[in-house]
Amino acid sequence: MSFHSQLLSTPDGRVVELASAGDPSGPTVVVHHGSPGTAAILDVFAAAAARDGWYAVAMTRPGYGASTRLEGRSVGYVVGDVRVALDALG
Repeated sequence: MSFHSQLLSTPDGRVVELASAGDPSGPTVVVHHGSPGTAAILDVFAAAAARDGWYAVAMTRPGYGASTRLEGRSVGYVVGDVRVALDALG
């Protein structure tokens, strides 16, 4: 099973690459990989998410893949990106 990938716009004008896999009506699990990294890591979890009925979501870190660079970011910036992603997915 493969994942679905899309690009999202953030309120500050950046682009965040988002991947999702599994059952959107199941419990949502945000897969937060380290840096550097991209949402492509989600492909590793896609089969388990589909099999077990959960919904896996991951974002590509700023400056990698299709996500826009965010100069001067702190560790906590990711909270805003997760909110954007989860809002977009409903």
